[in-house]
Amino acid sequence: TTIPRICEEAGVSRSTFFHYFKSKNAILADYRFGFADRLEEFADTLPSDLTGKEKVRRLLQFDVRQNLEGGAMLRQSIISSLDDNPEFRGSHDRTFERVPPLYARVLRESNPQVSEEYCEKVALLITRLYWMIWQSCILMRDPYDFEQELMDSLDMVWDGFGLK
Repeated sequence: TTIPRICEEAGVSRSTFFHYFKSKNAILADYRFGFADRLEEFADTLPSDLTGKEKVRRLLQFDVRQNLEGGAMLRQSIISSLDDNPEFRGSHDRTFERVPPLYARVLRESNPQVSEEYCEKVALLITRLYWMIWQSCILMRDPYDFEQELMDSLDMVWDGFGLK
């Protein structure tokens, strides 16, 4: 699509568009980076009586729904991020800065007997697992396999974590 078409659909002028975004890719970057904000907000709504595993499962499911509902726009943003695009460079780093600490916090709250360092390592593993399955299912296969693949993988590795 074109910037004039985006402006027309959004009901804004080109100058307003360029006030907020320097390019079409900047829209995709903003869209993509907003996921972590929404995930953090959702985490705060989870019932406190859930186990850490159930909380992480719900966080992953929420994230999956956000990604799948994003459709082609999100898939394109991820494909663009895999290229050497300066607007997306470091996006994985930014994601890994925010999401694993959120999972670690959830795990630590549900497992006070386990060290913070262990919860951080498990959280990083879960985040990496998510990205590996995301890339294989969304970019290379049917996107509707993604949630089931992720949940099956989480179940397979969870018993080895020793967490609730």
